[in-house]
Amino acid sequence: MKKTGKKTGILIQGLFTLIILAEVYIRWYFKAIDSSADLGIYNFALGNRDALSATGFPFKAMAIAVLVLAFIIAAGIIVKKQKIASAFLVVISVISGVAVASGIYSKYTDERDIAGVRELLCQEKYIIHAGGDVTGKSGESHRKTNSQDALENCYQEGNRVSEFDFRVTSDGYLVCAHDKKGDPIEWCEGSGLYETPTLEEFNNAGIYGELSTLTLTELAEFMREHDDFYVVTDCKDNNYEECKLIQKECSDILDRFIVQIYSYNQYEKITSLGFKNIIFTLYRIKDEDMDFGKLKQFTKEMDLVGYTFSTARADDSVFLESIKENNIPMFVHTVNDMDEMKKYLVDCGVDGIYTDVSKQELHYYE
Repeated sequence: MKKTGKKTGILIQGLFTLIILAEVYIRWYFKAIDSSADLGIYNFALGNRDALSATGFPFKAMAIAVLVLAFIIAAGIIVKKQKIASAFLVVISVISGVAVASGIYSKYTDERDIAGVRELLCQEKYIIHAGGDVTGKSGESHRKTNSQDALENCYQEGNRVSEFDFRVTSDGYLVCAHDKKGDPIEWCEGSGLYETPTLEEFNNAGIYGELSTLTLTELAEFMREHDDFYVVTDCKDNNYEECKLIQKECSDILDRFIVQIYSYNQYEKITSLGFKNIIFTLYRIKDEDMDFGKLKQFTKEMDLVGYTFSTARADDSVFLESIKENNIPMFVHTVNDMDEMKKYLVDCGVDGIYTDVSKQELHYYE
């Protein structure tokens, strides 16, 4: 009877160890392919093995781990080395348990950080577009310049969050620039450049003949000197590749970059680079393709800082009420008139606004 009890104990301990090991293994795998993933043995319990297989989950390696455990259990029962087998299982359980606890804590920390960024943006109310308006030496005011002058002016006016547009030069450097529609299209608004420039050509061009261009390197230096400043990215050409350049140069300040994504499939790619703060901008999703059910499910599964959308969509009551159901911050772009700011913040109930206006006295506050 005593021996049977020991055998049963080994079996129960082995099963418990197997469950913990499976949890660790699955979490480890998904964490490797997506730093924001929080998928564990719960997927198996739900019967989601097909979903795991579709991601290339290494079932063979998992099977080998199970066989090793089975061998330890068998050795304890058949060879009558229960104490040795039990010791092995305890060690494996402890190591696995620590790994699971670490993963859960990491997930909690990520969510707390994202909540903090949400709170910051809702408190700030305004995300300054392309560095905001700035007055040049000539006395002329300019908007959408993505310039050093606009960056410095933005901060001096008391703003702590600004959106910048990014493009890649012909020699592979990331710079702050936005094209200007026309015939021909200007590669960087106000620069007089119509072909993709080298970094040197970009730096020498200037903006409107009186403002200084801004590179990622210069922006990063500014952010390191001002640790309360956050940047929202707008990488339209190739979001993933441009974010890779940001990740490579700014790994120490990655948590102060808030990356805009433009489609569902970009979330995993961007978070795999280590970015935690994601805004889903909806302007590329056509009205006929807008699936609020899919959007709601996506919001449940992914940790988003918020959504941003156009004033036209904010004026659509059906759209606005559907987005509100997701219970995360909403931002609208681009609003420069104070009465319009009041309309969207108060009447429509959005949480924040993208604006070209840098001066806070020209912002609406309740």
